[in-house]
Amino acid sequence: MSFAERIFISISADPDRLGKELEWLAKIGCIGVHVRLYAHDSPAVTEFKKHAVRRLKNLNYAVTISLVQDRRTSANPELWEEFCCDILDSVRDIVMWVEYLHAINRVKWGIWNLNELEALLALLPSLSEKYRDVTFIAPSVIDFEWDYMAAALERFPADAKISALSTHLYVDRRGAPESYQGKFNALGKLQLLRAMALSCENFQENLIVSEFNWPLLGTREWSPVGSPYVSPGERKNDPSVSEKDAAIFTMRYIFIGLCSGMAESMVFWSLAAHGFGLVDPGTNPEAPWRGRPAFRALKFFFKLFRHGHYTKAILKGEKDAWMMQFVSGEGDNIAVAWSSSKTDAHEPLPPIPFKYSKVYNLYGEEIQKPASLGADPIYIT
Repeated sequence: MSFAERIFISISADPDRLGKELEWLAKIGCIGVHVRLYAHDSPAVTEFKKHAVRRLKNLNYAVTISLVQDRRTSANPELWEEFCCDILDSVRDIVMWVEYLHAINRVKWGIWNLNELEALLALLPSLSEKYRDVTFIAPSVIDFEWDYMAAALERFPADAKISALSTHLYVDRRGAPESYQGKFNALGKLQLLRAMALSCENFQENLIVSEFNWPLLGTREWSPVGSPYVSPGERKNDPSVSEKDAAIFTMRYIFIGLCSGMAESMVFWSLAAHGFGLVDPGTNPEAPWRGRPAFRALKFFFKLFRHGHYTKAILKGEKDAWMMQFVSGEGDNIAVAWSSSKTDAHEPLPPIPFKYSKVYNLYGEEIQKPASLGADPIYIT
């Protein structure tokens, strides 16, 4: 699996958006696509999305899906099982993995207590037996709530075998992925969650970040930290970031997560959303879509690493300097470097351990070799 294949872009696959989403997926050049299927959707929409998953596969995308519960199915496990079987009967042979349940530690997604969670997890052994060709991941705890993750892991049936622990690991309340929440930065959080997976006999050693993004400044009620209403007056301690910073943090999080070996793959949620997407679709259906800086950054990433592989870490945060080395599909060396310093005093550009001829900025534009590292990752090849 190439380095680029480990990043998935999530789309809605809704009937009124799929056409544009396919157009923008082609523009960004990603390999993997992720789709959520919701228990609260109408049968017609669910049927459309199942066909959309097959269409994506026919377009040569690697497709992954998440099965999302609602209150009705959370309170009635037999209805949840019926929903899961309906989806899996249609797509079992074409998806790389299936995320079982969604944001289980948020009551708005339907699960109100751990007893309800345990009843839904109890279905996993029979589903795994029925769909032996399906790779399941779980339990999709959102945010860094390791205590809830521990409680969830204790409730897996002994005979449930899960390929990877999934987490919706956001770092948006701390801005940069290198920033700390207590004693943990993003890397530390990934290390703890992977250790938890290794300590549980139900799981293989893989960890998948199945959802992440950054909330964007000025997007009001469309922001994930502003919904579903906007308070009057100026907001205090707004964790939102600029579009440029979102691009910078997205790429740094990807490199830290994947190059550390802690995350097997990562899913950006989502392609198009006014409050957090790679593309701004506006606030009404007639608005033109606009690619944001993170879209441009990932577009170059997918082009550069489509057949590339990570080889080693040169710098791992010493004096806030980071550098990773890769090899392209053509055998060329590539280094990615940045500084996570919160001041303007960045480290000088360190020696590059191979001959190189070009330096590119975050968006794939050729630039002069900088004297020092900056917050924006650069590519040296």
